[in-house]
Amino acid sequence: MGFDFVDANDVKAKQALTMKFDFILSTVPSNYELQPYVNMLNIHGKMYCQGLPNQPQQLLAPTLTFANRTLTGTVVGTIADHQEVLDYCAEHSIYPEVEVINADETNLAIEKLRNSTGKFRYVIDMSTLTKNTKMK
Repeated sequence: MGFDFVDANDVKAKQALTMKFDFILSTVPSNYELQPYVNMLNIHGKMYCQGLPNQPQQLLAPTLTFANRTLTGTVVGTIADHQEVLDYCAEHSIYPEVEVINADETNLAIEKLRNSTGKFRYVIDMSTLTKNTKMK
């Protein structure tokens, strides 16, 4: 799907990505250290957190200021915030890779995800949902 796996626990692998990204979108809703990901931002890079750790974070201020990086985000976000992210993605041709499935294929898709044989993300075409559709 156009990406390489990097184990988030592998410090050396994350260090190898220093200054490699112009934009990082984090959708992780749990606690993690922000600093290694800020370090991955290029000069003028931006990191947007849609969901934030609920514990205090320590960041080295120079890693933001000297490289003119931006760290921003929201727990939920306003409609304007969401629109800004969508506009950014559209402007930079960042699109999700999905497989659209009919509602009656939901159980099969879940099974594929459990067995690691499925696509990254499935989207159910809700126009195919009927009162006879069986989902577990």
